[in-house]
Amino acid sequence: MNKSRALLRLLSLPLVGFLGGAGISALSPGNFWMGWLAAGLLLFICVFLLQAAWRWAGRGRILAWMMVLAFVLRLFIGVGLSQALPVYGDDEVVQNAGYLFYDAYHRDQQAWQLAVSDQSLLAAFSQEYSMDQYGGLLIISAAIYRILSPDAMRPLLILILTAFAGAIGVPFFWKSINHRWGEGVAMASTWIFSLYPESILLGASQMREPFLLGLSAIAFWVVVGYEKNGKNIWRILAGLTSLGIMVVFSWRAALPIAVMLAVWFWVENLSENHFLRITGLIILLFSGIAVIFFSWKWLADAASWDALLTLRASGMVQNILEQLPESLHLPFITGYGLAQPVLPATIIETALPLRKGISIYRSIGWYALIPILIYGFFTVFKAQPRKDRRILFWTMGFCIVWILISSLRAGGDMWDNPRYRTMFLVWLALMAGWSWIWAQRHHDPWIWRWFVVEGIFLVFFTQWYLSRYFKVGSKLPFFVVTGVIVGVCLAFLLGCWIWDYYRKKG
Repeated sequence: MNKSRALLRLLSLPLVGFLGGAGISALSPGNFWMGWLAAGLLLFICVFLLQAAWRWAGRGRILAWMMVLAFVLRLFIGVGLSQALPVYGDDEVVQNAGYLFYDAYHRDQQAWQLAVSDQSLLAAFSQEYSMDQYGGLLIISAAIYRILSPDAMRPLLILILTAFAGAIGVPFFWKSINHRWGEGVAMASTWIFSLYPESILLGASQMREPFLLGLSAIAFWVVVGYEKNGKNIWRILAGLTSLGIMVVFSWRAALPIAVMLAVWFWVENLSENHFLRITGLIILLFSGIAVIFFSWKWLADAASWDALLTLRASGMVQNILEQLPESLHLPFITGYGLAQPVLPATIIETALPLRKGISIYRSIGWYALIPILIYGFFTVFKAQPRKDRRILFWTMGFCIVWILISSLRAGGDMWDNPRYRTMFLVWLALMAGWSWIWAQRHHDPWIWRWFVVEGIFLVFFTQWYLSRYFKVGSKLPFFVVTGVIVGVCLAFLLGCWIWDYYRKKG
């Protein structure tokens, strides 16, 4: 039976390449047979590597479903959007060309220009091709076009790679969490990591984030599985290679990820020794100061620019800011960014059905995660043993800082803000998965109470948006609505606390 299954899996590889390559080639420009060969070869290699990673990670049935869904959803949604956007999307250059993200379109155009030129592919790292600040994805895309698709630009070939990158991290992430916290937390966290809507849309586009996520998961596995006094040479090489490739894709993303990994390694392996604990803390402190020193000007300039773009794009935001002192403008826009994409707005605002569906899909993913993360923020202090509490506390702290930085960096932009936030999905998924399993095991009602708090926010702001766009009900001033929401939520939370107090006392 095992031999039959192994033979079936082996035969499925060329079949996937044969059928999938034909379908992708039929939807691509240029010579069909050349496109079939290119797409079929890429699919064969990607599925082979995914299958090998699945076997390495334990051959679990649930893990197989996670990986299949992670790869297939990204690829199918990417191909579907490439066909649907020119017909049902907004009438603008990017979507008319079948791209969801502005960066993906312009980077892909430059990749094709480089591929058909007589320049070396290393020109991707020059100022001439500035759409990719770092050059990593640009050089890969240009290489694919030059080697496998010289007769025509086939963007769907790049989608095969981004879908693969979004799926290859799944077995590494699963193995890391399963090794550290067991199957329950691993299952919850990995489902989130695999199917988080923003991650799927990024993997369904010609973007760098899927590669960063896959490489982050591999580097995370290296750190979590490090064995004291063990033979870690291959693990260390894998970690250094992952970080090195990440730097090529985006050194600004690789830097905080590397710091997160260093903190994790320090807490897990060095913090029990007093001398190493103090030494590591000093090194991390100076590293943090260096990161802030070298990044602050870029972060401040970018935040000011994105705040200006938000102000220009939204009359509502402009009106609200006019009522606030200037010192509160950036904090407000950061807070506004935390809520992006704003779920009531995506439901109520007038937009084409396809665009509205995409916006709601992205919003639901983030709004499903927020209450679990808030619950986790208050729950990590209960984690046992002490080592778990310490590592979860540091992880949650880094997640909060990164979410705030993402909101500050991109302001109220509903595209860049969630994209930057998702780069820390490895740790966001871990915290959400751990928090969810903790609540289930301890039958803690507080996790559902935070969903109620979010529900209060959504109900009031949905009515506020309805009154703004469709004159449904009375339109209250923004700050009055905000005050009512805060008051109702505080009253609800206080009531829950009093209920628990008297129930335990009785």
